Amino acid sequence: MNSRILLSLTCFLYTVALQAQYVHTFTTGGTIACDAPPVSLTFTTLMETSMSLVTDRYGNETTWNFLVNGVIQSSGGPYTLQTSNGTYPQGQVQSQTVDPNSDIQWTIFDSWGDGFCCAYGNGAAIITAGECLSLSFNNGGAGFGEYDITYTGSASTATISGPGVTNVNFQGNGSNQGLTTAQFDPSGLCAGTYWVTYTWNGCGGPSVRSTSFTVVDNTDPVMAAAPANTSIACNDPVPAASNLQVTDNCDQGFPKISVPVDVASGSDPCVGWTVTRSWPGTSDCFGNASNTRQQLISVLPDTQAPTFDSSPAALGTIACNDPLPSQQTLTGSDNCTNATVTPSVDAYTPDPCAGNTVTYRWAIADDCGNVGADVTR
Repeated sequence: MNSRILLSLTCFLYTVALQAQYVHTFTTGGTIACDAPPVSLTFTTLMETSMSLVTDRYGNETTWNFLVNGVIQSSGGPYTLQTSNGTYPQGQVQSQTVDPNSDIQWTIFDSWGDGFCCAYGNGAAIITAGECLSLSFNNGGAGFGEYDITYTGSASTATISGPGVTNVNFQGNGSNQGLTTAQFDPSGLCAGTYWVTYTWNGCGGPSVRSTSFTVVDNTDPVMAAAPANTSIACNDPVPAASNLQVTDNCDQGFPKISVPVDVASGSDPCVGWTVTRSWPGTSDCFGNASNTRQQLISVLPDTQAPTFDSSPAALGTIACNDPLPSQQTLTGSDNCTNATVTPSVDAYTPDPCAGNTVTYRWAIADDCGNVGADVTR
């Protein structure tokens, strides 16, 4: 709002300019790491005030005071006595920023008591301040010894808002200049630009200012260590798999788990194979990918000999004219493959006069060529 009130008091001309003249100071944004400590935010609002003065011929009679909350902040005059009647601009004689809620007062004195007007020249005071001034006029007239112009501050508030903004505290006015404090906390925010809004609500408001923070993360998520590589026999079960935890410095969606996947290079127990257990990586909301993990489980080739499931029964003595007894059928077992038992009879020379011994033999081997000890009867 830019408006002007002209108030004519007989010969004294007093002018008030109502203008939006607020000075907002606030913390500006920038780039911030997601795991950085919170940034302190401050927001202050001041109102600009000024007075320009035009005197008549007798400027030496004119002085003035500017007061904030009853305390004199600045003073001026007297000015030069001129040689002829007329109006004599003195320029801007007062300029200051104050809290918008302050009570401010301009007091103009004329030592002769006849003001600055009329035949000597029409003087003027031009006051500028924030919007919505509420003024009271005292001791007006064709002449004056003292003229008071007052402005009573109206209550205002201010706030700071936006993603990541915490601990907002409006600390009041007066000496705090409408100070509002807060923090911008990047924790829990993903990569991106976040706008912080400063809002002042007062007479003529609201007045809004904005700044942005760009949250970045250059740290990848980290997966826990995998178990050490190991070896197992061909008949051992593959060790049970466990999930690994993935942590991140910023993403609140962590920790996460990585579920492993097993891939076997083969299945031949005679030569062995390798089981590759892999834990895939995962990404955080910033697009950073975690590391992956891997464990190698070596299944060793079969080198163990097979064994007989039982021993053959004992054999007795037979007459020279008796047939040889049937050779017993034996079975065998192996830790990883099949066992094959091969029966045979050792070579012998029959001797019906003196007698002779016949030896039954059982040989055993597995599919990988591992040979066990023969048994005989």
